[in-house]
Amino acid sequence: TLMRSGALSGWDGPTPPLDDVLISLGRVPRLAGHTRKYYTVLQHSYLCHLIAQLWHRQASELLQLHPRLPLQALLHDASECLIGDIPRPFKPPTFRALEHRFTERMARDWGLGELYTDGGWAAVHDVDAAALQIEGEALAAGHWDCLPERHLLEQVLAVQHHPDGGALHAVVREIIMEARAEARRR
Repeated sequence: TLMRSGALSGWDGPTPPLDDVLISLGRVPRLAGHTRKYYTVLQHSYLCHLIAQLWHRQASELLQLHPRLPLQALLHDASECLIGDIPRPFKPPTFRALEHRFTERMARDWGLGELYTDGGWAAVHDVDAAALQIEGEALAAGHWDCLPERHLLEQVLAVQHHPDGGALHAVVREIIMEARAEARRR
């Protein structure tokens, strides 16, 4: 695939540059575009990050959440920069495994280390399901008032978003750069 910067990438090709991935995810519609307001995979990824942060703050020692779950959740759909957002019922399990391998490779190549070890994908799936519930109720059905977590979605929608970058792009990039610096210190 030819990326925005002119770089080539693919399942077996070079890892795409981070900014190309973020811009692409900021243009890909979430839920196959079936929302009342334009909503992208990048916005979804940031919502997943916020949900994982909330779970971390609320977690007891019994839950044993992976310490990097918020970063895992943020990057879990990074491979969609190449293939778009395929709604869950239409995505075959073999395809999901391919996406996982590609996302894991991107995380390594971006200097984040081995990100999805210790059952990371199972916890990310739970975060993703929680985000889907919020998005479905608020963005597809329009039921804002019944959502206890609506403040998280409102926080996502409050960040200025533009398909060519903008504040959301900068926020997500900064989270990843901080994680990269932390991984280098280890």
